[in-house]
Amino acid sequence: DNNVLASVGTLKGENPISNTYPITHEFNGKKIQIGTLKVVANLDFVFQRVLDRAIFILFSNAIKTSIVAGFMLLIFHYVVIRHLVEISNYISAISLNDKTKPLVLSHKKRASHETDELDRVVDSINNTAKRVGKAFTDLQIAEEEKLGIEEQQRDILNNTSSVIYIKDIDGRFLFINRMFEKLFHISNEKINGKKDHDLFSKEEADAFRVNDLKILETDSLMEF
Repeated sequence: DNNVLASVGTLKGENPISNTYPITHEFNGKKIQIGTLKVVANLDFVFQRVLDRAIFILFSNAIKTSIVAGFMLLIFHYVVIRHLVEISNYISAISLNDKTKPLVLSHKKRASHETDELDRVVDSINNTAKRVGKAFTDLQIAEEEKLGIEEQQRDILNNTSSVIYIKDIDGRFLFINRMFEKLFHISNEKINGKKDHDLFSKEEADAFRVNDLKILETDSLMEF
């Protein structure tokens, strides 16, 4: 009469699941339903197990990932980073005044026909350093030759009996020879960078300036 004949257990939790199964009895070749069996289960424990399992999987995977990442970092450091540090230190220590030895990385040498990216970077740095060093040496040689030529020219100008001076476009003295120093009683150091109006009377300075402008306009030699 739809009454519960038997039950066992106490339902707990907030996530139950249930299913009903018919109870039959075979009589005279026929199956007669004599009742039903209702099974109720609590899913709280199942959910907790799934959550615990998910946390365990995530935690274990995080540990594995950390180990793999750390191992990869060590490999990357050994293969790449330490060589980049060598390259950086080498470039920082380059001095144009000293002959720098070629950069050689402390890694396992490959066959002569096999090169990697680091080898190409090292070759490029060595070639660049070699070219820069040669250019600096050539510049030093040219500068020494220039100074030698200027010294020779200065000796020639100082040993002539003519009064010689050199000015820039604005009329500032750049050089006077010894005959100029004797004639006007002034040294090359004191007159350097000054104009005629800083040294002579207005009439003399104006006359000198007129002559300078004539030379600039005609772009030819004038003798006074």
